[in-house]
Amino acid sequence: MNKLQFTTLKNAVKQSGVSYIGSVSSSAKIIKNEKFNELTYIIYLAPSDLSGYNVCPMASKECRNACLHESGHNKIDKSNRINKARIKKTELFFQQREFFMDWVYAEIKRYKKQAEKRGMKFSIRLNGTSDIEPTLFKVKGKTLFELLPNVQFYDYTKVPKRMSLMLEYPNYDVTFSYSGHNWQMTKDLLENGLGRVSMVFDKNIPETYEGYKVIDGDTSDLRHYDEWGVIVGLKFKKVREKIDTYNSAFIIPLTYMDMVKKNNERMYEMQKDIVTNLINSIVPKFDFAFNFVINNSNKIIIEFLNKKFDRFFQSKVYQNEVNKLEYVIK
Repeated sequence: MNKLQFTTLKNAVKQSGVSYIGSVSSSAKIIKNEKFNELTYIIYLAPSDLSGYNVCPMASKECRNACLHESGHNKIDKSNRINKARIKKTELFFQQREFFMDWVYAEIKRYKKQAEKRGMKFSIRLNGTSDIEPTLFKVKGKTLFELLPNVQFYDYTKVPKRMSLMLEYPNYDVTFSYSGHNWQMTKDLLENGLGRVSMVFDKNIPETYEGYKVIDGDTSDLRHYDEWGVIVGLKFKKVREKIDTYNSAFIIPLTYMDMVKKNNERMYEMQKDIVTNLINSIVPKFDFAFNFVINNSNKIIIEFLNKKFDRFFQSKVYQNEVNKLEYVIK
């Protein structure tokens, strides 16, 4: 292959056959960052060894099967154009590194200027669907961290030694990722407050897991603002292939009781509304009973009401309504 030389963004597209290397506002998760007045540049390459080059050195089999690479737009891309473009970009990284990096640097400068014009903060995530050593992203011998010291970089990684890069580069933040087979490393980080760990949960994100606080990581992708010593909970996103989430080591299946605990307040309010609407419809004239139920809806004491409205509560109308209702006593 002839060596490609970067001149302009327009010419790079013509030379390579791909529209861009990285972008902003390119996924639903990244767009959420903009709600916090931050524009994020992200690069999506072909994950694992899909391109023939392994860009995820410590990915587990379960992680590869459930990779976000196969979610979102890619899940419905029947022509496979997205995969082909990502494979081509990955090939450019390994085969035309200088061309690739000059292109990336030009894109970053363009979007950084755009963020400044819009009065927004600017951040960079080099590994959207890869786990490449970030110091390999160099332009003329210097890492992007060094070239852009005032720009916040962040990533997720399953490679433990990458965590130490935060000590070397103050503008770099990395979140350790649970693979399904690195629980001991996960525990060590959490117990010693040496970082945060992302974990994928099925259906719902709990408030705690194995005794550790869990925060909602789906609110945005801005991990560099998250505290250390916590689990960053991410909901499993459906991919092309059907995944047995219950038996996947990578995805944490929640039990029914976990979900009840997580949604306890919301479920209780639902029960309260049901009781309120029922009593409001069947005893509209009995203000005292109505107010009692409103104020004590977590302890619906039917016996008390029976004493006050004996005749009414023995009626078929009331009994039919009660039979439809399930009371939750706290």
